[in-house]
Amino acid sequence: AQSRAAPARSAGRWPWPRSTVAELIRRIHQGGASVIALDMIFSEPTRGDSTEDDALAAAIREAGNVVPGFFLRIAEDATKPSVLPSPIESAIQPQAGFPGIRRYGGIETQLPAITEAAPQGGHFVAREDSDGTIRHYPLLLSYDDALYPALALRAVQRQLGNLPISVTPVQGVVPQLMLGEQKIPIDESGELWINW
Repeated sequence: AQSRAAPARSAGRWPWPRSTVAELIRRIHQGGASVIALDMIFSEPTRGDSTEDDALAAAIREAGNVVPGFFLRIAEDATKPSVLPSPIESAIQPQAGFPGIRRYGGIETQLPAITEAAPQGGHFVAREDSDGTIRHYPLLLSYDDALYPALALRAVQRQLGNLPISVTPVQGVVPQLMLGEQKIPIDESGELWINW
């Protein structure tokens, strides 16, 4: 039997053609994966061959279980992307927002066709402490007055059958994060502390 990893081995050095990534998504989906999280961004069209982008968007749409990533930047965008990923489904914020949650002015998203094929993406922003260790993981970040979940949170949401993600204030300005009926332990910054 041919190995399912064969396309990855034969693809050569990164970046791979998007049709190769599309084929990998198809094979992973056919292999029974319940969710496929992409912590890579395809934000610019393939030079000279739009069929590559079309193939990737089609594979993502057909799989129906892909969670694409996006990146948030501090610097403000000169223009917003034409298609944004979906923010948190239900977010009740204090009038001035949650002061502890980091706000970002820029966003780098997938190509519009990819975001349209799988709108429930998640950010993959992480910040290291001064010693280079990541001790907390931001499950919530703010962009354009909306709250966006981390890629890992969106992947778990998808794995559990698309339970709703909700955020409400407690004690006035502290976010409470829920995935369905499960409370997710975050601090006032919307971060999950990692217990090493």
